[in-house]
Amino acid sequence: MNLLWKILTSLRLTVLLLAFGIILVWVGTVAQADEGLYQAQARYFKHWFVPTVSLFGHRLPIPLPGGRTRLEGSTWYELDLAPQAYWSIWSDLIVHRIHRRVLEHIRREATDP
Repeated sequence: MNLLWKILTSLRLTVLLLAFGIILVWVGTVAQADEGLYQAQARYFKHWFVPTVSLFGHRLPIPLPGGRTRLEGSTWYELDLAPQAYWSIWSDLIVHRIHRRVLEHIRREATDP
């Protein structure tokens, strides 16, 4: 177990995987000129990693029929200022607006062609 942990946390493995990622991104980016954006993405990036990730109990992204994908997002924050009754009014107002704006921006970027 100690040997496995040492291998998985080694700097050599980190550098090797980083180099592999850089080469993969470069080759996939260059391929976009000949194959087009969506074909290059499908060929070089779609099947190289696990298609879903669990984040705070949410699966991201959610695969749909027909090769489509649904993104779901949520945000949360904790207030640790005193007096909390006073600061929660302002933080709720400001933080909720910021979170809503970020989520709307992600929605626009993901759905607009």
